[in-house]
Amino acid sequence: MEESRMKALGGDASRRGEVPQAHCSAHRVRPRNHVDEAYRIQLRMMEVKKSYGQVVVGKKIGITSRAMQAMLGVNEPDYGHILDGMVVAEGETIRTADLIQPRIEGEIASF
Repeated sequence: MEESRMKALGGDASRRGEVPQAHCSAHRVRPRNHVDEAYRIQLRMMEVKKSYGQVVVGKKIGITSRAMQAMLGVNEPDYGHILDGMVVAEGETIRTADLIQPRIEGEIASF
């Protein structure tokens, strides 16, 4: 994927900032997205967030069960980054107004 297209899918720091908003799915924009292209987009998004001062504090892995992989049409777990702004300490309040589509999902994470 050419760099300009990756940046368009991954976000532009001047447009996004830190305001929570839904982003169009790269899969919907380019249905045949290859896994490594998707991870390049993810890394671009991490660069944008780090440019605003966020810090990577851990990694996560998801879609580890075969049943979930089959449901989503993938054949391997996915992984991502945990930024300091994503971590909520025990007892800390989560403002639902700051969330787009709140859900709870168990994932393995390491710090």
